[in-house]
Amino acid sequence: MASEALSYTKAISVEDGKTFVSVVVVDKLCHATVGNSCERYVAEQIKCDEGRYTR
Repeated sequence: MASEALSYTKAISVEDGKTFVSVVVVDKLCHATVGNSCERYVAEQIKCDEGRYTR
């Protein structure tokens, strides 16, 4: 629950049928590639930037 309070979606984009989501989790900016598998959205790849994220 604490991570939910300190996390938010920064950006969402769709390219070539894939959804790309940028999320701030506490002090990290992370990027996930999301695919649709069996009518469920599944993160296929998650990568976080080095260092601390500040607005």
